Amino acid sequence: MADGNLTLKLDAYTSAKIEARAKAVGLAPEVLAAQVITEALAAPDGLFADHASNYDLQEEGRPWSEVRPELVARMERKLAERS
Repeated sequence: MADGNLTLKLDAYTSAKIEARAKAVGLAPEVLAAQVITEALAAPDGLFADHASNYDLQEEGRPWSEVRPELVARMERKLAERS
C-alpha cells in the first residue's frame, strides 16, 4: 500500500453503479472510484464524525406517548406551511 496502489473488492451492485456512472461522465471506472474516495476523505472535519459524544447518555428520555403528539403537531405545521 505504501506505493499508492490499493485493491478493493466490491459487490456486483456497487461495481455496476460505478461502471454506469463512470460511463455517463466519460471516465474509467477506476478513475471515478478514486475521485469519489478522495473527495469523501477530504470532507470537512466533523462531517463524518460520530456525534454520540454530544449526548448525555445518562439523561432520561421521554415516553413516546408524550413525544408523539408533539411530533405529529410539528409535522402537520410543516406540511401546512408547504401548502
